[in-house]
Amino acid sequence: MKKVSCREVGFDCNYVIEGYTEHDLFRDGAKHVLNMHGMKSNEFTPRFNEKLRPLIKNYDKGKGVEGFKSSRA
Repeated sequence: MKKVSCREVGFDCNYVIEGYTEHDLFRDGAKHVLNMHGMKSNEFTPRFNEKLRPLIKNYDKGKGVEGFKSSRA
């Protein structure tokens, strides 16, 4: 799986987007930021996605993710 946190993208938000592919992340992330952060659909450009790509972490639910801070303490 893959994941990225809303906070890592630059929003003051603890939401974490998970998906099996980058396409899943971009689709589900777009729904979230459109509804919760007021972004407009025309702001989701290939350039925006390229800025997000380095922030995406590979994730194994059984092992966690290296470099990804868990919200559980």
